[in-house]
Amino acid sequence: MATVDQAVSSLANLGLTVFAARSLGIEAFGAFGLAFATYIVALGVTRAVVTEPLLSRPELATGEAAVGSLAAVGGAAFGTGAVASLVVAGVGYAVGGLSGRVLVALAVVLSGLVLQDAWRYTFIAQNRPASALANDVIWVVAQVAMVATLAVLGRVSAATLVLTWGAAGAVAAVAGCVQAHTAPRMTAGWRWVVEHRDLGGRYLAEFLSATGVGYGAIFGLGAIAGLPAIAALRASQAFFGPVNVVFAAIVLTVIPEAARRRGRGGRLRHLMVAASGMLVLLALVWLAVGIALPSAVGRALFGASWEAASELVLPVGLGVVGGGLAAGGIAGLRALGAARESLRARLVGLPFAAGLPLVGATINGATGFAMGLCGAAAVGAGVYWWQFNTVLRSAGDHRSGCEELPVDGLGQR
Repeated sequence: MATVDQAVSSLANLGLTVFAARSLGIEAFGAFGLAFATYIVALGVTRAVVTEPLLSRPELATGEAAVGSLAAVGGAAFGTGAVASLVVAGVGYAVGGLSGRVLVALAVVLSGLVLQDAWRYTFIAQNRPASALANDVIWVVAQVAMVATLAVLGRVSAATLVLTWGAAGAVAAVAGCVQAHTAPRMTAGWRWVVEHRDLGGRYLAEFLSATGVGYGAIFGLGAIAGLPAIAALRASQAFFGPVNVVFAAIVLTVIPEAARRRGRGGRLRHLMVAASGMLVLLALVWLAVGIALPSAVGRALFGASWEAASELVLPVGLGVVGGGLAAGGIAGLRALGAARESLRARLVGLPFAAGLPLVGATINGATGFAMGLCGAAAVGAGVYWWQFNTVLRSAGDHRSGCEELPVDGLGQR
C-alpha cells in the first residue's frame, strides 16, 4: 500500500511537470523548475528534523503518546515550513523578475505542502498506509480540478501553477488534520525538534551534505562536458524514476517496521538483507529493460536526448543497483536510531561521491561521470552496511540476558 501511495505522489508531480513543460515557455518552465527544486530542499530539511525521527521511533506514534506526538510533528512541520517560507520569500523579492515571482508564490504555499508530507510520514509510522494513500489521492484530485480550471480560464503561468499545486497540497494538509484527529501545535512542535535533535541534527547534516555534493557534481559535469552532458544524464536518470519510486516506498515502509524489531538483531538484519535484495533485483530487471529498449521507444519517451542517454543506461543503472544495495544498511541505521553512525557513513562516502564522478567526467564526459557515480554508490553501500553491522554487534555485546537490545539514539545520542 505504501508503494502505491509513493507512486501516486510521484506520478502526480511528474504529471504536473509534464503539463508545465507543455504549457510554459522555456524561461517560465525554468522558473517553475527552480521552485520545485526549492520545495525538494525544504522538504528534505523538514523530513530530517521532524518526520524521520518519528520513523526511527514509531512507538511515539501509537498508544497514549500518539495524540501529543502527532500534534507536535504537525506543529514542527508547519513551523519549519513557515521559516522556510520567509527565507524563500526574501530570496524571491531580492531576485525579482519571473524567478522572483515564482519563488514568492512558492513561499505562500510552502507550509501547507510541508505539512501534507508530514501527515503522510506520520500515517506510515502508525502503520496506516491506507490513510497516507487517501491523503495523496485527495491532493491529486484537488490538483487536477484546480489546474483544469486554470487551463479553462487561460490563466496558466509558472506562478499560478505553483500556487495551484500548493493550494491543492493545503487542502490535503487540512484533510490530514481530520485523519489524524488533531491539529498542529506550534509550541509542541518546537519541543519535538529540541527533544529529538539527537537524531534530527545528524539527519539534517547528512541530507545537506549529500545534497550539496550532488548539486556540486552536476555543476561540475556542466563545466567539464557542457549542458548536453547534463541533459543526457538527467534523461537516463529519469528512465530509472519508477525504480526510485519503489525504492522510496519500500524504505519508507521498512524503517518503522524494523524499528519495532530492535530487540531482535538477527531478524532485523534479515529484514534489511531482504529489502536490499528485493531492490537490487528490481534495479537489475529495469536495467535489462533499458538495455533492450528500442531506440524508437526511447525517443518517443525522452525525445532527442535519448540518443546520448541510452549510452548511459548501463552505468547509471549499475549506480541504481548500488543504491538498492545500500538501502538496507541506511534503513537499518534509521531503524536503530543510529544517527551518529549514519552521518559517519555519509561523511566517509562524500569524498568518493564528489571526486569519482568528476574524475570520470574529465576522462570520458557524461559516461565517465555516470561510471564515477556507480563507483561512489558501491563505496557508500559498503560503508553503510559496515556501520549497520557494527551497531548490531555493539548492541549484541551489551546484552545482559534481557529480551531487548539496548539501542543508542533513544535519548542517548
